Amino acid sequence: MRKARVVAFCGYLLVAPAVEAQESVLDELLFEEESSSPSEASPPERAEAKADPDAQSEEADRRGDAALLPVVPVESLASESEGAATAPAPRPRSRLVEEIIVTAQKREEDIKDVPISISAFSAGQLDAKQVLNIGDLPKITPGLNITSLVGLTAFFLRGVGSDATVLGDPQVVTYVDNVYFPSGFGQLAEFGSIERIEVLKGPQGTLFGRNALGGAIRVQTRDPTLEAVEGSVSVGYGSFDSLNARAYVSLPIADTLAVAVSGLYKSVENHIDGRHMPEQVPLPKETQEGYRIKLLWAPAEWMDLRLNLYDISLSGAANYAVNTRPSLLGTAALIQPQDPRAGGVNETALKTTDITTYFGQFSLYTPWLDIKLLASEQELVDGSSIDFDGSPMPIAVFQSRGFSDATTAELQLLSNAQTPGSDWLEWVLGIYYYDALNGFNPASLTGGATDLTQGLVGGIRFPDGLVNLIGALAGTVPIPAGAKLSFVGQLKTESIAYYAQATAHLSDWASITLGARYQDEDRILDESSGGIGLLDGSRIVYSNYSGYRNERYRDRSRNLDPKVSLNIRPGWRWLGDDALLYASYQTATTSSTFNAINIYDAPEFVKATEIEAYEVGLKTRWFDGSMDVNAAIFDYDMTNPQVQTISLLAGGAVRFENAEGQRIRGTEFDTTIQLLPNLQSGDLILSLSGAWLDAVYSSFEDGSGFQDGTGVYLGGQDFTGNRVVRTPKYSAAAGLLQTFFLRNGSLELGLDYYYNDGFSYLAQGGENASEPSYTTLGANISYLHEPWNLRVSVFGRNLLRDEYNLSRFVNDFGTLDIIAPLDTYGARVDWEF
Repeated sequence: MRKARVVAFCGYLLVAPAVEAQESVLDELLFEEESSSPSEASPPERAEAKADPDAQSEEADRRGDAALLPVVPVESLASESEGAATAPAPRPRSRLVEEIIVTAQKREEDIKDVPISISAFSAGQLDAKQVLNIGDLPKITPGLNITSLVGLTAFFLRGVGSDATVLGDPQVVTYVDNVYFPSGFGQLAEFGSIERIEVLKGPQGTLFGRNALGGAIRVQTRDPTLEAVEGSVSVGYGSFDSLNARAYVSLPIADTLAVAVSGLYKSVENHIDGRHMPEQVPLPKETQEGYRIKLLWAPAEWMDLRLNLYDISLSGAANYAVNTRPSLLGTAALIQPQDPRAGGVNETALKTTDITTYFGQFSLYTPWLDIKLLASEQELVDGSSIDFDGSPMPIAVFQSRGFSDATTAELQLLSNAQTPGSDWLEWVLGIYYYDALNGFNPASLTGGATDLTQGLVGGIRFPDGLVNLIGALAGTVPIPAGAKLSFVGQLKTESIAYYAQATAHLSDWASITLGARYQDEDRILDESSGGIGLLDGSRIVYSNYSGYRNERYRDRSRNLDPKVSLNIRPGWRWLGDDALLYASYQTATTSSTFNAINIYDAPEFVKATEIEAYEVGLKTRWFDGSMDVNAAIFDYDMTNPQVQTISLLAGGAVRFENAEGQRIRGTEFDTTIQLLPNLQSGDLILSLSGAWLDAVYSSFEDGSGFQDGTGVYLGGQDFTGNRVVRTPKYSAAAGLLQTFFLRNGSLELGLDYYYNDGFSYLAQGGENASEPSYTTLGANISYLHEPWNLRVSVFGRNLLRDEYNLSRFVNDFGTLDIIAPLDTYGARVDWEF
């Protein structure tokens, strides 16, 4: 008997590589040998012995077998040995192949199972690609374009967006920790300590509400944890005396209570050797300082409470832009072309933005459904000074105090694993409330060539109507030299929305998603007034419009937007492993608005934009999971897209208007490939992505713009067939990251490439408003010392030194450029504990 056991055991060791083929034979031998002995345990006792190694050892000692080895049933021994032979401890993997869980449908899901086109990045992936803020996202997300306009951020995704950022609503919405950010101010703040970022492409109006026509960017920061103390510190230094630092610590205060505190700091010299103010002193540093406090209280498994406080301040020369191509008007004012990297402006061109956000979420997890109540309050104040002519001469200056006060509340009801019917149906119901007041109070326009009694501001003579009005005021109130045009523009928004979405799993290979959102919204022109600002800070008002006094300046809209998506897992091997095919149809509606900033015209109503979207997409894996592929084709038809022009002769400094129609056809893909997946010494990861967008104004017969080269403002122009603003036809990104697994850590070598084939900043097109094609190349090297969990990185950006603009601001005086930095370098140390 003992001989048979030894032979079986030795035979197993000899044939370990082929253990699966021998397992049944060994089981049979052991079963026969054990069955022939009346002293062996019965089957239940054998099962207990398998589960108790100490009992096995005692039994072996009692029978005298301890000198050989503890007696282990062969099926257990085979399983353990098989695991040792064919499934060793998982080796480290590259940061670029991390599995990402997203909440694109209000619940946690694997990104591969969500029938939406999503680009999602973990904190490790963003660090590996040197992505520090939202402005860096386009370089790893083709089809997304983010530019700034005099300190405001304009998002375009798949050709859908709005440059009507001054008292207009973004059409690609931003959420940070489930809080909606309605303003374009402060969007380029550093991320700080984050968990992940999700870029949801295509209309997301059903679940993410008003204005999500083009998509949603969702930033999730690190939460507190109840398990243990966790933390991280990151410090980087680089070109232009740049210092970037962030820190995070999570402390469990009790078994049910934890707090997380994080902070960030950034300071960098301006990369432009520019000058400002009459003394022409160097531009100041750009700085960011912020902190976030998050509290988690979970007294029971069935409930938790989360409270967040986020505060950040940004300051610097964010509005600095020089006139590189003076118009005919600019030339007449003796403006000379400025060097975009060393030019001068007359005014300070400074900007400060302060944002404070409060957020709370209370969750109940019942056996029937999950209930979540969310609420937020956000206060934003922005102070800006913009040299409107972009020259060292004191001609025209725009100064403003912008603000936004927004309150949100949301109730979510979600099915869970215990909900009746959850084996085939998942659903979410919600109510969303939004209340906001935002605008400029006040804003002013002045300059050295200003004489209001003569109707001159910045050397421009305004229409006779304004001249006569100011002249009449001058007859009753003295208007001293140095007085300036002063105006107020404020919008009030109140809306409530009801939404629902459900996914029914019709079979193992097919499901259907149905959703809808109904929104009832009031858009009110709170105040639009023009006046004269006196030297003592007082203001003489000569025009004042308000929706509280005149229904003409109040719009109530009710919209119902449906969504349907058919999702199929066909099981065709040529489509890859567990491929997901989806086809969707949906509509979405953004808010209407008013031209609230007016110098001499009455406010005009700007219609809401509507979109009808079709999309077909594929998510799959090939080559045993070593290649992930996501691809989509889409067709959008938009009605009344909102377009912005900034001109002193447009009735106000800012003018919104509607094109009649916009058509977008496109395709995009992204793939991550593990080259040489069986290489034990490391991982070599290739990432490729690209987008093609055919985005044109299908009808725009009454557009406003500037006569090319002259700077003369003209309305009634036909822009039909022109490309949609801020939308490149082609964009692509590629990355290559080699990770070497060393004894005490890992070494990463990475390259990142981005191509943008150019776009126009104005619907009229033309050379003055065009951004030429450009490429950027970045590289990084980092070493992770695992015993200390310490990573040291060195990196370079725009190594090809390609020249391109962060933005172009076209106005009456010419083209003002905000140039991007050339090659920059830096180093960073990251420590996790």
